[in-house]
Order: sequence, then structure tokens, then C-alpha cells
Amino acid sequence: KGFMTSKVKQFDAMWHAPVFLILLLCIFQSAAADQTAPKKEYRRIVSLAPSITEALFLLQKEQSLVGVTKYCTFPATAKKKTSVGDVLKPDLESIISLSPDLVLTTREINSEQTIARLSQLGLNTHTFSMRRNFADMTQELKLLGDLLNQTKLALEIVQSAERSLLEISSKLKSASKPTLFWQVE
Repeated sequence: KGFMTSKVKQFDAMWHAPVFLILLLCIFQSAAADQTAPKKEYRRIVSLAPSITEALFLLQKEQSLVGVTKYCTFPATAKKKTSVGDVLKPDLESIISLSPDLVLTTREINSEQTIARLSQLGLNTHTFSMRRNFADMTQELKLLGDLLNQTKLALEIVQSAERSLLEISSKLKSASKPTLFWQVE
């Protein structure tokens, strides 16, 4: 009985190693394929939020931006883009007339009804989540960078912003606390 048990254990060990190596090889090949597969290049983008419009300019994608809301006023050249109306209730006909290959929305200011309607109309949309803090904002920029094939630039912008934040924080820690005198009569 002991002889058979040890042979079964040896067989088990011999069987696991090749299977493990094959699985590992499949994973690496899949990851390599993902990295080499070209991402879609969006050429006609509509932004339905001022924060997204500004991010598109930061990511040097203003030439692909064909439509914005009337509140997308920064940078100043954003005002020259075709207006598709309000952030809460954009003009869907105007959006469709621009033939966008991507419509960018955010749950922060665009209504769920608008987001759903854009999808129902067959428009390719990407909706960003609510931003609650600086980390959410930087994550959103990195996601947008990935989506638009500007990953490296997005990362550089985020790292620069993080360095600036650290610099300001360290200056504030060493700064003297302001004092206040309030005279009550």
C-alpha cells in the first residue's frame, strides 16, 4: 500500500508541473497579444462634460474633438467646437449629426436618462464615474489616456500633478499657522 501511495504522489507531482507551465505560457501569450493589439483610434469625439473637454486638450486630442456642451469653455479654443447644448439635456440630433465614433459622458453631471438614450441610439459611449477626490481625478485621466492611446502622456500629467501636490503639502507643513484676532464689541 505504501509503495502505491508514493507512486501516485510522484505521478501527481509530475502531472502538475507541465500543466502549470502550459497555463503560464498561455497567460503570457495572452498578455503579449493584448499589448501588441492596436487600440481603436477615435477621430470624432463628443464631450458632454467640461472636465472631460479640458482633459482631451491636456491629452492633445483637441483635433479629434468635434462637439462639446455650451459649458465647455476652457481652454478658450474649446468654445470654437460645435455646441451640442446643455450637459443635462444635450441636443441628441446635434450629436448624431456630428457622426461621433465616441461620446464621453460622466455620472457627475450627465443624467442617467441621457446616457441610456445615447446607448439606445447606437452611439459608442464611455461614461466616467463620480469623482470624489484627487485620486479619482487622476484615475479618470489615466483611463481616458488609455482609451485614447495617450497612456504615456496621461501618466506624465498625473505624475506632475502628484509632485505638485506633494510640494504644496510640504510647504504648508513648514509654514507658520496664521493667527486671527477677532474683536467682539
